[in-house]
Formats: sequence, structure tokens, C-alpha cells
Amino acid sequence: MSHRNIELQVGISKITEVTKIQQQLQQQSMNDQADFEQAMKTQTEKKLTSPESPDSSAAVSDQETPSGSARKKQQNKRKKNQSQPPEPPHPYKGKRIDLRG
Repeated sequence: MSHRNIELQVGISKITEVTKIQQQLQQQSMNDQADFEQAMKTQTEKKLTSPESPDSSAAVSDQETPSGSARKKQQNKRKKNQSQPPEPPHPYKGKRIDLRG
């Protein structure tokens, strides 16, 4: 046997191992997606079937703020301020603008 034939024999055995691993990963991702879809279906069914009394929810929201949209805007502003830290100064750009020719 030549040196090339031995390399092919090792390569073929590795291919079968790799295909098994790929099939397992593909099956796992399909199972995860199916589980997620099932969870979303049950969540939406719960939302649709759960009774909500508009009187009680309206009374609570009226006590907290005059409008729910104003509260959402405030929450969005807080999230933006917290999530974006101030940018550090540029390492070599200056603060002055040279207007001379």
C-alpha cells in the first residue's frame, strides 16, 4: 500500500463520524424549534383564554399615570440612557477646528 491509500482510509472513517455529528446537531436544532413553537402556541392560547376585566385594569392604570403611552415613553428613555454608555473621546482627533487656510 502506498502512503496515499492509508490517508484515504483514515479520511473515510472520519467522514462517517462527522456525518453522524452533523445529523445529531441538525436533529437537535429541529427539536428545539419544535419545542419553541409549542411553547408559543400554549402561551398564545393562555392569553386568548384568560379573562381580563377591563374595569380593574383601567382603574389600576388610571391610578398610576394619566396615560399608558406616557409611561412607555419614559421606560424607553430610561432603557436608552442605561443601555448606551457615553462614548470615550477619540484617541487622536482634537476638539479644535482649524479654520485658517
